[in-house]
Amino acid sequence: GRAQMLADWLRAKLLVDTRRPVELRKGVLCRGTFTYREHNTGTEGAEELADCASEKRHDIVLSAAEDLVRRGEQVLVFLPDRVSTVTFSRVLASRVTLPALDLALEELRDQEETHARDALREVLSSSVAFHNADLSPEERDLVERHFRSGGIRALFSTATLAMGMNLPVKNVILDGHRWLYLRRYGRWSLEEITKSEYENMSGRAGRLGLAQDFGRSILVTAS
Repeated sequence: GRAQMLADWLRAKLLVDTRRPVELRKGVLCRGTFTYREHNTGTEGAEELADCASEKRHDIVLSAAEDLVRRGEQVLVFLPDRVSTVTFSRVLASRVTLPALDLALEELRDQEETHARDALREVLSSSVAFHNADLSPEERDLVERHFRSGGIRALFSTATLAMGMNLPVKNVILDGHRWLYLRRYGRWSLEEITKSEYENMSGRAGRLGLAQDFGRSILVTAS
């Protein structure tokens, strides 16, 4: 955060480049239209995605993920809690007709039985998966590897994949909320994510070496 101070101490010239090697379209999906601004050029545009009649956020998230998967594109969806990642992955797996990820299922059979294994096996049968703190280290590694290779077409995750992971993808869909414990009131509250959290999650999309044209960061809203 204080790069200029370091440059001054080194008696060096500070060079700052905010461009991305691959363009990223960051925008909002509302009533079937993805309105975005490109990160590098600042160009504004709009693209038609699945028009969801419902105004419920989870319905919009699922419709967008389903539309992109049916186009043959890979999707990473960030959700606020572990239960949602499992529920959403099951719903999408029941809607799309993708081939089973046999290699991952075979690996999963050889691993120890866990609380999440049955649900993971169910969704991997449609090349869909989830990633959260309930997975064992071996299960996380399995999901990450097969997502990185392109075998898993849609991945529903909590913020566990937001930072420090090399998991590039064409599209990121964000619910835009997180659970925060309010000590003053002694309860949990669903709050909007911060700008830095948004940038970290969005940054998974359009990474160099995967997407050649552009990536999408899609924040869903009903209004």
